[in-house]
Amino acid sequence: MVAARWTSSGWSRVIFCGWPGDIQLWNAASVGEHVVPVGCPCCASRTGGGTCPVCFWTDDGQTDADADAVRGGANGDLSLTYARLNYAVYGASHPRYQDMVRPARPDERP
Repeated sequence: MVAARWTSSGWSRVIFCGWPGDIQLWNAASVGEHVVPVGCPCCASRTGGGTCPVCFWTDDGQTDADADAVRGGANGDLSLTYARLNYAVYGASHPRYQDMVRPARPDERP
């Protein structure tokens, strides 16, 4: 089941995958008549939120305004700035994730 709601930053889709705990939040923006997933804060691929399969950054709402801060949580000891540097060098937000990422699909490229 998929539900959508409008927020001040655009459309958000909540995907329910069976069990109540299996909820993924995908952020999307309205572009004309289309709803397009927003770009990952780390690699800019339009993967829509959650943990990005292209760089393995978990979108926790961190932006350029606080990119140097280490928030902990799913991204551990990584700041967004450091994760972006890692992505440029290693193709993943951290070298340990190199085997877990994939290239961006054509529709996901910035």
